[in-house]
Amino acid sequence: MPQNNAKAAQDMSWLVRVAERMLRPVARLLVGKLSATVAITILKEAYIAEATRKMRREQPGRRITKSALALWTGLDTRAISQLETRKRPEVMPAHELCPEAAVLHAWNTEARYRDRKTKQPKDLGVYGRGVSLQTLVSRVAGRNVTSTTVLDKLAQNGNLKLVPGDNVRLINPNYVPTTDEEQKMLEATADSIGRHMETVAHNMESDKAKGDWVQNEIGSARIPAEDLPELRKAMTSLLNEQGKAADKAIKQAQASGKRVSNQSVAVGYYYWEEEPED
Repeated sequence: MPQNNAKAAQDMSWLVRVAERMLRPVARLLVGKLSATVAITILKEAYIAEATRKMRREQPGRRITKSALALWTGLDTRAISQLETRKRPEVMPAHELCPEAAVLHAWNTEARYRDRKTKQPKDLGVYGRGVSLQTLVSRVAGRNVTSTTVLDKLAQNGNLKLVPGDNVRLINPNYVPTTDEEQKMLEATADSIGRHMETVAHNMESDKAKGDWVQNEIGSARIPAEDLPELRKAMTSLLNEQGKAADKAIKQAQASGKRVSNQSVAVGYYYWEEEPED
């Protein structure tokens, strides 16, 4: 329940700092892969979904209005209506997620950028008001993104190359911002982070003073840098042994067959150390 505390209400900057600490690592994982515009849309949808869940729990049987959702989320009712009716396709092509892929998609598919005889993508001038990389980038990625920035990124990735006459040639229209290994790591990490945050939410909403799902972290700010490799090795060994013990306990508790009452559980382990600033 919210508190009626005048002193606490005067400075809620701690909550902003909490949000920054939680969201900054997420941004680190997604930057260069998923545009901020898409990420913000996903966050808005999550706000609406969680506000709906919370109101149903705290006010069962009461109709959930757009006005109530606007109050809980800070979004206007028009935006809420648009987000609630938005259909997310099962297949999401890369050009809908990041501007680099959007530039390549337009270049490869739109008639203005294809040669009438060969039906292949034209070589484009880097600059110019007509059909050029500059106008393509401005239209697709926005005026704040320069053609030089896109050229450097896509040339480095092997999607295009410079050709005589200050032109660029499309070599590969496919832009995938992750490797196969990164995809596997991100999918597994999403589940792990999600479960950790759900544990925190459960304990905050629990009737018990400290919650009933174990949540613990042990650390120190006084480890000499030269001792980190040895400590890292020891922690890896310790956590691997604890992981084996947890796996054994969970498997022993598993039902022998399918049951309607079966539920999922998980225990997570991680090692973290401070990294030097770039």
